[in-house]
Order: sequence, then C-alpha cells, then structure tokens
Amino acid sequence: MRPKTTRWHPRLRTHSYLALPIAALAAFLLVCLFHAPPEGAMAYLTGRDGTENDFTAGVNTSQVVEQFSQSSLTTGANTFEKEVAVQNTGDIPCYVRVFLAFSDSSICGISELSADGVNFYPEADFCTHLNAGWVYGGDGYYYYEMALSPGEETTDLLRKVTTTFPEGAKIRDYEIIVYEESVQTRSADGTLLTGEDACQQAFSDFLSFSGGTQGSADSQESSASADLTGNST
Repeated sequence: MRPKTTRWHPRLRTHSYLALPIAALAAFLLVCLFHAPPEGAMAYLTGRDGTENDFTAGVNTSQVVEQFSQSSLTTGANTFEKEVAVQNTGDIPCYVRVFLAFSDSSICGISELSADGVNFYPEADFCTHLNAGWVYGGDGYYYYEMALSPGEETTDLLRKVTTTFPEGAKIRDYEIIVYEESVQTRSADGTLLTGEDACQQAFSDFLSFSGGTQGSADSQESSASADLTGNST
C-alpha cells in the first residue's frame, strides 16, 4: 500500500518511503551473513588445523671391535692375539673398510698375520687369505663386501700376529695401527648401491663427491663426516 502523499512535501514523504526498505534490507543481509552464510562466505570463513611432519637424517657411525693380548717381547717367535672386527653403531646400513699398518715398518718384515688364528702369512700374502666377507682393495684398505645393518658386526679381519726376533737382534716394542671407516650404502644421488663391488663403489663415490682422495689412513681422516666416519686404535 503506497503511503499518502501531500501536495506540499512530496520529496520528504518520498524520501521516507525509500529509506525504510533499504534499512530493513541491510539488517536482513547482516542476519543472513552471520547466521546462514552462503556457500562462498562459508568457504572464506572456514579454518583448518595444521599438522607437522618431522624428518630426521640417519646417522652413519661405526667402531673397531677388538681383543688383544700383551706380553713381553723376547728373542724368537712372539705370538699375540689381535682380533679385529668392525661394528655398525649407527641407525642406518653402512659399508666399512679397515686400514692396517705396523708402527715400525722394520717390524713388518719379521711379522706374519693370521685371519683364522691358525695359518700365518707375511703382509704381502695376507691379503689373499682373508675371512669370508673381506677383500683387499689394493689401496691399503680391506673392504667388507656386505652392508652392515645397525648393530651388526663384520667377521674378524685379523685374529693373531706373530713376530720373530732373530738371535742377537734388538727387540723393539711396536703397535699395529687399526683405522676403520664407514660410509652409507647409497650414492650421492640417493641410489642404493648393489653388486660385488658396491662397498668400494660407495667409498669411491663419497670421496669423489666430498673432494677427498683415496690413499692412506692419514689422508682419509680429514674427510670424516656424518656420512663417512673414521676411527683408529
């Protein structure tokens, strides 16, 4: 029903007629917005709960496991127990290698090594009479061909050493240096290394990636890291 208008105030009455519906419409829209929002408004106002995923890098560590006997050196044959193995002490699989050396090179010439504790060989021949799993790399290192799972140990690389001092020779104390290294079983690009030469390939890839050099234990020690660990006894 249209409101009555007068001759004298047409604009005032017309203005009032238009203002009332606009105010009511605005109030209605506000009610709809807060109580029954359309689909678009609902999507805009909806919140989401977030979750966090924690990732940790595996740690590659290892250690020399050895047992040895000590006694006074005398003229003639001196045989000692020197059991050497390596254990994976990290939480990811790894490959290991070991460097053996006499602290006195002249002692090496009068000594023999045994992997099984029964048969003894000069150092030059020892590399071809190793226990299962071990191979000599020709670079001063003995490589364990199989990957070690966390907590797993290698077979013995060495079990006994005998040193024979000739009659009248000066008897000198010496040490057998054991230096071991471990490296993860994957290449620098994350590929799992497999095959007969996987162990040597793993070390070669890492040293190439890190800028290290293949050589003596001293040259490798500077390359030790979270992925390549080295320990000596």
